[in-house]
Amino acid sequence: MKKLIATFAAAALTALLAATTLLLGVAATPASATTPGPDNQHLASRAPLPGCAMVLAPKASSDQGRVCLQKSVTLAAGSSAAASPGVCIYQNGPVFSPAWANGWELCAYGSGDLWVPPAYNDQASSWISGCTSGVFYAYQPGTAPWGFFPANSAGNFPWGGVPNDALSSLSLDWPC
Repeated sequence: MKKLIATFAAAALTALLAATTLLLGVAATPASATTPGPDNQHLASRAPLPGCAMVLAPKASSDQGRVCLQKSVTLAAGSSAAASPGVCIYQNGPVFSPAWANGWELCAYGSGDLWVPPAYNDQASSWISGCTSGVFYAYQPGTAPWGFFPANSAGNFPWGGVPNDALSSLSLDWPC
């Protein structure tokens, strides 16, 4: 029964997002995504911290000083833990540039909805996704403007309807 409800909820969200696109003219899918290439190694090095849904690295280029900002219990009901990040967002862009490597990194693990912690809200400039797809939101999950991101891709904000330095929440489709 839970699986049926989850399937129905996913279909309803897809329909809602499509209707939002038609009504508001907000782009659901960006024109193109870049292939991360060397990112596969970068995300693979970002092992989860025990019981953590969102991990901060003070510098995107380093594993030193990583801390848990959100425990897994903050994930939506029915979500699960993960072995590698579903998506990492970055203070700086463009992705893979020298500026990107010097800013902070927030990596999200599991599935379901996550809110960007207040100290990092409305500051993301780029992102890299792992094995999952999902949606970025400028406000709370399920609201416009939003932008779908595909699995195993990377990009810079603005993305879809989410402007640069406007990311407030995200949704991960499944755990990696």
